[in-house]
Amino acid sequence: MGSDPQTLAGLLGAGAPLEAGAISFAPLPTTTDSNSWNAWDHLVLQADPQPKYWGTVTPSTVLNGNEAIGIAEGVAFVEALHAAGKTFTRASFVSAMLRTTFQTPGLTPLHYSAANHQGLTGGYVSIISATGATTGATSKAPGIDGGGRVFVTTGTKGAKITPTTKISTTVPTWLR
Repeated sequence: MGSDPQTLAGLLGAGAPLEAGAISFAPLPTTTDSNSWNAWDHLVLQADPQPKYWGTVTPSTVLNGNEAIGIAEGVAFVEALHAAGKTFTRASFVSAMLRTTFQTPGLTPLHYSAANHQGLTGGYVSIISATGATTGATSKAPGIDGGGRVFVTTGTKGAKITPTTKISTTVPTWLR
């Protein structure tokens, strides 16, 4: 899970995070970043008629990393079902997984192949500050190392890791 300050603060209580100075890797934007997925997460949770697991969610509620991962996994599953079509079968689901690049809350799209099942192809490297924010040494935005550098790999043996500024944070129109 990494060093998610929101999750650890919920477990350990308020105060300076014990993980201050930790270097962490994250495939999702921090839940305090401003992007369309974080806003969408809040809208979906606010619409839940029985918030027994989430409590009362407002637009300013800070979600933790575990909640964000759960939402991202749910979105990925729904996207795979959508891509598999109305006449869903196991074969159509597997075919959709192998031919589709999914736009999820992750910093990079999910992509699978017959030889690569990792899904997420990258993320950012962050340093946890004494305030619990995640920052990079030259970061311009909290939680994103180097002002937007996301490190991406193909996941194949011997693959190189390359930095990019292409961040996937757009909610697909069919999901809005």
